[in-house]
Amino acid sequence: VEGTIDLDQLGFVQGSIHKMKIFHAERFCCQSTFKITTSLCFDTCPGGACRPKEPTCESLSNFCNQYQCVAGARRKRLVQEDGIPEGCFKQVQVGASCDTDNDACTVERCDVDGQCELMDPDGCKKMLI
Repeated sequence: VEGTIDLDQLGFVQGSIHKMKIFHAERFCCQSTFKITTSLCFDTCPGGACRPKEPTCESLSNFCNQYQCVAGARRKRLVQEDGIPEGCFKQVQVGASCDTDNDACTVERCDVDGQCELMDPDGCKKMLI
């Protein structure tokens, strides 16, 4: 017996989560076959197979924040921070250098919130001649 189910006709919304329960009973002890073919996509990370036109997590990185696709994002839905695409994880690089003003006389470091913070505003002292 063969059959087809068109999931697009069931009213699912992209990004929603649903359980799929499949029941299979062997009627013969030998030479039975069971096959499922699907086009469902389980990769939740941007830039992956399901979302190829979106920028990857890594492309969002900057001096203070490194973004990566979460291990296991392809298997479960994770709670996301505002502004971070689903499947991406942000790791703050506390203490990393983040020179945003191109001034060699100032020292900027990443704070715990992932913001670049001026650490030493008087890094260079001008000498009067």
